[in-house]
Amino acid sequence: QELSRRMKPSDVLRIVSQPQTLILLTVLLSLFIMVYAIFFHRPNSKNKGCMSKFFDKIVDLMFITTNPKFRASVRRVVGPRCCGALESMETYVLHKANPFMAIFYFVFVLGLLALFWFRTSDIIPSSALPIWHKYFLVFFVIMGFTTWLIVYLSDPGVVTAELHAFYLNHYARDKVLFPEEVCRTCQRIKPARSKHCRILNKCIAKYDHYCPWMINAIGARNHRYFIFFLVTHALLCTYASGIIWLALLGWSLDQGLLTQKFSHPDGTVGKLPWSIVFRYMVHFNPVTCVLALAVPAVALILWIFLGHHIMLAGRNRTTNEGFKRQDIMDAFEKEHADWLKKVNEMGHDDAGPEPEMQCIRNIYDKGFVKNIVEELRGPPLPSARAQAAIKRGLKSQKQKSN
Repeated sequence: QELSRRMKPSDVLRIVSQPQTLILLTVLLSLFIMVYAIFFHRPNSKNKGCMSKFFDKIVDLMFITTNPKFRASVRRVVGPRCCGALESMETYVLHKANPFMAIFYFVFVLGLLALFWFRTSDIIPSSALPIWHKYFLVFFVIMGFTTWLIVYLSDPGVVTAELHAFYLNHYARDKVLFPEEVCRTCQRIKPARSKHCRILNKCIAKYDHYCPWMINAIGARNHRYFIFFLVTHALLCTYASGIIWLALLGWSLDQGLLTQKFSHPDGTVGKLPWSIVFRYMVHFNPVTCVLALAVPAVALILWIFLGHHIMLAGRNRTTNEGFKRQDIMDAFEKEHADWLKKVNEMGHDDAGPEPEMQCIRNIYDKGFVKNIVEELRGPPLPSARAQAAIKRGLKSQKQKSN
């Protein structure tokens, strides 16, 4: 009778106020904000909708620690010594090579696996799911950790002295995104598509981004491993989502929830409404129900991120090049806005010529299939013997110069 009565607002409030529900809502909101920030938000757009303005407010709240007024207020409240310690912690976590995010990754994955293993042991096996799926999921997690280790130990494409000439000739210059310039830290001409990673303090060929989850940069030599990492974890979360839902389905069948008859208030007899089935599952398996919603959300994020990197590989582009393109477009928009302001103040004749947008053409695009093959193969580096010979030659030149 308790389960058969209609849901009231108080029942909904009781469900929402449960700790696991609040955690789930927080995770889903965070994932939504991350997806919107990466793929849909345009901070420099002039015509912003309500969603974009709302997101700007959220971003301002998230990054309030970078606001000078907020920092000054914190310094007055906690004192300069404590504020300095907080700033040092922020610099270490966000701007230094450290294992903080990697530890969070391992704790998060192992925590979800532990919740699944210990809280679903009473509903697996069931009529819809044999028990071997639990052990195969553990094997899948170990394979995911292996791909993380491969990316962590891999060379992202460091432009060493012996490989400098190779990378210098391997990628052509488009003279827009990558003009010829000298790295101020390495004191060498920067190869096209490379960037000096300030966290690793090394120039990385075909630099994509620095990943704090991997504690490594992603570049020419390990971007394929990074994509494999994303593939493995997207498949892992998708497989885990299927197992959890099948476990709930098998448990519901074993409990007779899907075949149980229900007497409606009007006297008719039918199957149990899904609202009652859901309340029954939440009441007896709250953790499993949270996992059934949270894990698919993580899988969706991973598939979107994987699709983004496959799109980059298929176009032979990098994340860093996308940022460079955006910087050039932003500079042009600012220059054009200044020119329009001069036209309004001084007239068209005295304002000077109208600025023209630079043509940014992707000279590295060879077609989707060839780009993917090139990404999977990686750059054709000189052999170890050739690199050793180059290193000996550079060493002898240095000795002669000294």
